Amino acid sequence: MLKSRAEQPVVCSRAVLGAHPLFSIILPTRNRKQMLARAITSVRRQRCGDFELLVIDDASEGDPLDAIDLEDPRIRVLRNETSLGVAGARNIGLTAARGTYTSFLDDDDEFMEGFLTATSETLERAPREVGLSWCGVKQLDYPRGSAGGYRVRLATFPPGPRDAAASLSDLICIGTGFGVTVKTQCLRKIGGFDAALKTVEDIDLFLRIVEAGYTATAVPGVHVVVHNHRMPRLTDTAQHAVRIHECRWLLSRHAGLLETYAPVRAKLLDHMGHLQREIDHPDVEIASTGVPEEGWRGWPSMSRWAGSATAEPTH
Repeated sequence: MLKSRAEQPVVCSRAVLGAHPLFSIILPTRNRKQMLARAITSVRRQRCGDFELLVIDDASEGDPLDAIDLEDPRIRVLRNETSLGVAGARNIGLTAARGTYTSFLDDDDEFMEGFLTATSETLERAPREVGLSWCGVKQLDYPRGSAGGYRVRLATFPPGPRDAAASLSDLICIGTGFGVTVKTQCLRKIGGFDAALKTVEDIDLFLRIVEAGYTATAVPGVHVVVHNHRMPRLTDTAQHAVRIHECRWLLSRHAGLLETYAPVRAKLLDHMGHLQREIDHPDVEIASTGVPEEGWRGWPSMSRWAGSATAEPTH
């Protein structure tokens, strides 16, 4: 049966798919079989078909892909015999990436169908100095101790390129889960992620990209669904002490850049303070500055909590 025009993949600025796709999508996973299937499905549904999907199994217990159809030639699976952590797994994917742009997807999140199309249109129109992009996200906040229901928040950003100061101001507040896409040559120039970092590897990457002379741009619209679930995550409160330790390390490693951009340094210090307050008051939902709420789904009211992330550098 022929597919309708709306169902057919849109090739982004390429007439034919080949050995060098426009996008390499790096998707590390470990022990999240059901969530992984959802993430892979979201990639397959992209209106832009010019991609390769690199799934990096970071030494899962069992095979998280055994029930997933891997006949799609655009999907490649790389397996680590021992766990390298999320930064190390992403670097394995980067080594194998053949795309012009590299996008990152967490195994518990989803791309909306137009993500690659919107990102391609933004980056291909951007000035040469733009090295990465990100987009707005729909965050689904699942409450503690509840079997169902979630709250929806939208995080959106003014579209278009930023200078270094504005780039850093936004990037310090997001992670790779915000549809971050980087020119592959830029990632290789700066050496990819620092695999010794467990919770701030994305912020460190953004800082090094700016230090290398690149700026950033925001893709118009909301194109990623972020599931703030209550299963074990790198954003668990138990990891806050490690994140604070790594943030202190960032302040030292990037002291020159952060001295130049004092408001960015202030944001990082404020984030550390927020994490410490959550450590000191573990049973209290501590509100922080955040994104506007779109509305509630499934239950009537609940105070907002802020996410964070987790683990320890050996530097």
